[in-house]
Amino acid sequence: MLEKYLLKTDFNSYEDFIENYRVNVPDNFNFGFDIVDANANEDSKMPALVWCDDHGNEKSFTFKDIKDMSNQACNYFISLDIKKGTKVLLILRRRWEYWIIATALHKIGAVVIPASLQLTSKDISYRANAASIQTIICINDDFAVNQTEQSLADSPTIKNLVMVQGSKEGWEDFNGNAFSFSNIYERPTGDLATKTTDTMLLYFTSGTTGMPKMVHHDFSYPLGHIVTAKYWQSVEKGKLHMSVSDSGWAKFGWGKMYGQWICQAVIFAYDMDKFVPLNLLKMMEKYKLTTFCAPPTMFRFMLQEDVAAFDLSSIKRFCIAGEP
Repeated sequence: MLEKYLLKTDFNSYEDFIENYRVNVPDNFNFGFDIVDANANEDSKMPALVWCDDHGNEKSFTFKDIKDMSNQACNYFISLDIKKGTKVLLILRRRWEYWIIATALHKIGAVVIPASLQLTSKDISYRANAASIQTIICINDDFAVNQTEQSLADSPTIKNLVMVQGSKEGWEDFNGNAFSFSNIYERPTGDLATKTTDTMLLYFTSGTTGMPKMVHHDFSYPLGHIVTAKYWQSVEKGKLHMSVSDSGWAKFGWGKMYGQWICQAVIFAYDMDKFVPLNLLKMMEKYKLTTFCAPPTMFRFMLQEDVAAFDLSSIKRFCIAGEP
């Protein structure tokens, strides 16, 4: 896969890398079709995602699974009038559905707006009005659902509320509806096709020096993170990589989806209820991760545990990001 987009993949030195690292960016690159579906077509059994939570639930997905399920989601979203350019806010924490939903929206050409579970009704309505959001897709969490509902009075552009892992009056049931649709979705052509320069993602800044601002990323964004996954995190094809991040943050995109899947690594997603250092160490040992990335604070807390009691020898590369 890398050879499709890099003129050269192996480098002798940092100077060699600076001089010769070049990314081939097609005019119509679409992560959903050109990476997810291409990986599935290369090998129908190629693993893509391993997901677990604190309640004994576990799911594994191949790229073929992600291809088929995202196609079903495409057809479902189209039934909700989601189309190229439609703005969709996602409040999904670390649910496995995020990867399927985001892939589907990329295929359609809709604009994905990741958001944190911590947003209040005021935060949601501000984003809805700033970006003209049409649909909100939210996990079945009391706080997030209540804040979303309270935002509606001040959010006239919102037409659809979609719930993941649950149902409620006034909400579409994603899991109950999406996977009854056809798993065939042809790549759009003509005016419905995406161009690399189209908007794929909108992130809102944290708003530390004023109101949050929208940051536009076009469809070339995943290609920009080949360097992140391959040459910094050092992910490996078919091996488990974990970046600790909620889907509302930019680190989720660059740390546990785009560059990693271009490199054909397997994303390991631990949907923890809250950060418990001992539990994270247990998961790192149990699933035999190969590469791992977390903020320094998490490393500090884990180091207060008896780290020597855990066999972490499978991990070849540790990375730190998110704070000094």
